[in-house]
Amino acid sequence: MEIRKVGLSDVEALLPLFNAYRDFYKQEPQPERARAFLRENLMRNRSTIFIAVNESGKAVGFTQLYPTVSSLSMAPVVYLSDLFVDDQYRKNGIAKLLMKAAEKFALEFGAVAIDLQTAHTNTKAQKLYESLGYEQDQAYRTYTLKLPVLQALSA
Repeated sequence: MEIRKVGLSDVEALLPLFNAYRDFYKQEPQPERARAFLRENLMRNRSTIFIAVNESGKAVGFTQLYPTVSSLSMAPVVYLSDLFVDDQYRKNGIAKLLMKAAEKFALEFGAVAIDLQTAHTNTKAQKLYESLGYEQDQAYRTYTLKLPVLQALSA
């Protein structure tokens, strides 16, 4: 299994996984918008994506990271937004390899933490995170303000 950083040439291989990830979270399928979103993230260096590729060259998992900063710690942090492994390839340690790639990236970025969120019902992911030393935040509560959705991505 190879874990490597995604470039623009990998978007088509990544797209089915990204769409399956969104489907897992009950999001409306939008393949063209997803393609544009991934391309824009990569072109603008907004995110760093790692992909797991099997021996046959098939993309079987990915993680997407957003570097940012924390005012409280006055230091860089990395937000792990997405982690997904194709159903057929689960329970083979791929998610753990992707998480280790995320950790290495965060350390190289100089981050003091990796933050992530997952659904309350996603107990499999929670077990993985906890096995890797992640702790559930007990100090802060997450709130979201839903805003009108942009109809098109800017180029």
